[in-house]
Amino acid sequence: MGNTNSINPPPPRPPPTPTAEAEPESSEVSNFTCEICIEPMLSNKKFTNKGLCIHPFCIDCVTKYIQVKVEDDLIAAVKCPGLSCDHFLDPLSCRPILAPKLFDKWCDVLCDSAILGFQRCYCPNRDCSALVVNECQGIVRRSVCPNCKRLFCFHCQLPWHAGYRCEESGEMRDRNDIAFGVLAERNKWMRCPKCNHCVDLIEGCSIVKCRCGTNFCYKCGRKVNQHWCDCNRNMWCRVLFLRICIVIIIILQFLFLFGNVMKLELRSSITGSPDLLCTVRLLRMRLSSNKVVQLYVSDWKQNYHKQLGPKFVSKEPTEVECVQLNEFKDKSRDCRVEMFPRFSIFKSNLRRARRHQQLDPTAVHGVTQFSDLSPAEFRQKHLGLRRRLKLPSDANKAPILPTNDLPTDFDWRDHGAVAPVKNQGSCGSCWSFSATGALEGANFLATRKLVSLSEQQLVDCDHECDPEEADSCDSGCNGGLMNSAFEYTLKAGGLMREVDYPYTGTDRGTCKFDKTKIAASVANFSVISLDEDQIAANLVKNGPLAVAINAVYMQTYVGGVSCPYICSKRLDHGVLLVGYGSAGYAPIRMKEKPYWIIKNSWGENWGENGFYKICQGRNICGVDSMVSTVAAVHIASSH
Repeated sequence: MGNTNSINPPPPRPPPTPTAEAEPESSEVSNFTCEICIEPMLSNKKFTNKGLCIHPFCIDCVTKYIQVKVEDDLIAAVKCPGLSCDHFLDPLSCRPILAPKLFDKWCDVLCDSAILGFQRCYCPNRDCSALVVNECQGIVRRSVCPNCKRLFCFHCQLPWHAGYRCEESGEMRDRNDIAFGVLAERNKWMRCPKCNHCVDLIEGCSIVKCRCGTNFCYKCGRKVNQHWCDCNRNMWCRVLFLRICIVIIIILQFLFLFGNVMKLELRSSITGSPDLLCTVRLLRMRLSSNKVVQLYVSDWKQNYHKQLGPKFVSKEPTEVECVQLNEFKDKSRDCRVEMFPRFSIFKSNLRRARRHQQLDPTAVHGVTQFSDLSPAEFRQKHLGLRRRLKLPSDANKAPILPTNDLPTDFDWRDHGAVAPVKNQGSCGSCWSFSATGALEGANFLATRKLVSLSEQQLVDCDHECDPEEADSCDSGCNGGLMNSAFEYTLKAGGLMREVDYPYTGTDRGTCKFDKTKIAASVANFSVISLDEDQIAANLVKNGPLAVAINAVYMQTYVGGVSCPYICSKRLDHGVLLVGYGSAGYAPIRMKEKPYWIIKNSWGENWGENGFYKICQGRNICGVDSMVSTVAAVHIASSH
């Protein structure tokens, strides 16, 4: 870092070798976008399910999905993660992408579900005693031993007692009983429900009378009164139900034809009236049968005064609809140019929210303020962690702290060390909010005063880089890194207050840093290991922590504890870790799931009043991969 006075020119640097992580960055070689991690992928990274179903899923996401289903849930038949897909993943298709240990585990689970899931017994013949699996499903049937090929009853585990019940089979004494039972079974004689004697009906009514005086139905074997059986009622009910269905179909066809005629008359009589045409659209609107989609679309309709619907995305929006869209989204742009593609993106995000709800059942996913943004727009405007930036190899490592006396739940908001939620706007400056949030907490521990620091100072002034390493510095709204911000703050002397250097949401201004108005300064900063106990210990001792995370599920997040089955660990968003809890319950995993409490920078209208809860364990979404702690210097302020 810095300038050198060497006379000899530096040796030429070798060309950078492309990495697997940087390959998807190029849009020229990308062939598809994974619908789970929303990352651009090459065609050779696409998973195929042996012709059963085709979805744009990458191999890494499918591998993680299978790992959770097999190792955590012990599920043998792993269902395809595709939305509304009824197919199951083929083990042979998945074998090349799975680790041998994981595939062997899946095979063991498949064997257990195929064999141990059934009842078992041994052949009752003494000269055989082969192991037989129950395939009768609780029904008394003849079972054939696969070894000796002789008949037996699986229910009572005795040789087959033709014509006799299991409780009577032990009373048979000679061959005549066996012959009579075979004859009764062959002719399908019915037994009296009272005396259990066999009765043979040659012809006539199905209601017969046994010699013991009991009337019973020869069809179902039940005792009857007044010469009537319920089995006849089922036939009449089926006939009546069929007639009712025919009448309903005729009525619906009539209403459909009548409705089309009325629509044509209305359209021909009100041509040129935008308000009445909107009424005709409402008459023609049809919603999906899926309840989740109905909920989301009803929310969309409510916000837009019921002017739009899934069937009318091809209609040009009216001026009234443009005003309502701009009022709802609080945007100033030409609605006639934007509404059609925005609503199309909105529908796509509804499907993505449904998919996220399936993959993340403990959280609530739905309509957010980002529902009309494509994944690329969302990543560009509201994320800002530069992927190519990496922690230096000589970064300070946080010391190992004791973890025996950690509290079960902890939240720095309860101690006054967390400032109100801020909004970064359409600027990729999340890294600056994460860095200032951590320094605000450290400054609170040093001075016992909570001061809101300036993110705009980092956006405008933190541009000092090594000329030979252009990607090693922060770049305003184009992204940055929290540790680079700490390093800048350490060199510059500190950060100003937000009131003295307010946030503008752009990086087009000049640096207005005034050293005489420094409110907080960095003493040192360090990187914490991946161990979650150490992260919790540093959080409790040193204050809120600067954290990087993958934000693919955060675009549709509404509330709850996020525990996705699949989540990429490619970090793209900077947030602030302020606490942890243990109230999150995962019904599929059937156990309590402790979670982290994350402060975001998208305003209080997002998530749970601007906060996000994500499960601990297994480094979900890379939340444990890049965690930094900072210490502040006590500054005697004159403000």
